[in-house]
Amino acid sequence: MIETVLGYFEMGGYPIMTPIFLCSVFALAIILEKFLTLRTNHVIQPRMVDRIKKDLASGKIVDAIRICQTQNSPMSRIILAGLEATPSNARNRILDEGKLEAARLERYLTSLGTIANISPLLGLLGTVSGMIKVFFTINQQGLGQSQAMAGGISEALITTAFGLIVAIPALAAYNYFDAKVQHLVTHMEKNASDIAGML
Repeated sequence: MIETVLGYFEMGGYPIMTPIFLCSVFALAIILEKFLTLRTNHVIQPRMVDRIKKDLASGKIVDAIRICQTQNSPMSRIILAGLEATPSNARNRILDEGKLEAARLERYLTSLGTIANISPLLGLLGTVSGMIKVFFTINQQGLGQSQAMAGGISEALITTAFGLIVAIPALAAYNYFDAKVQHLVTHMEKNASDIAGML
């Protein structure tokens, strides 16, 4: 398996295949991180929100604060910011903390989108490089040297294929996580608005 991958690297050319490989590693790391951090039960924690609303309805603000302090989630930090503020400033503190948490949820998404955009361009660069080698071979040795031209053609095809192999799942993951973030932010805003109204 490793020998096959190294063979593709050699045929595609290390100057182009190396950045494409690095893009795949970074994309995989971001995708795994987003799968872990964008879980609804981790971000919103619906049961925690329900408990806090019940405590606030009963006037148990200290209990609500204690619940938030024992959790480590975006929603708990947003609510805690409002609970620790003065009643007149609670809504503004919740809104400010909400913006910070939304930015944290979007972290690395720009990088993932960039990888999805530049990977096929790197593949295209490899295609151009390979075709240049083909034309150079034709110019030097004529059309009859098919073996000599094969290296340039294989470089062109392999770099294009690997660029697309990295870009397609990266783009799909970017779109999925972007929609997921927007969904979570909408729910966070609704819960935050409910809490602010109760304060």
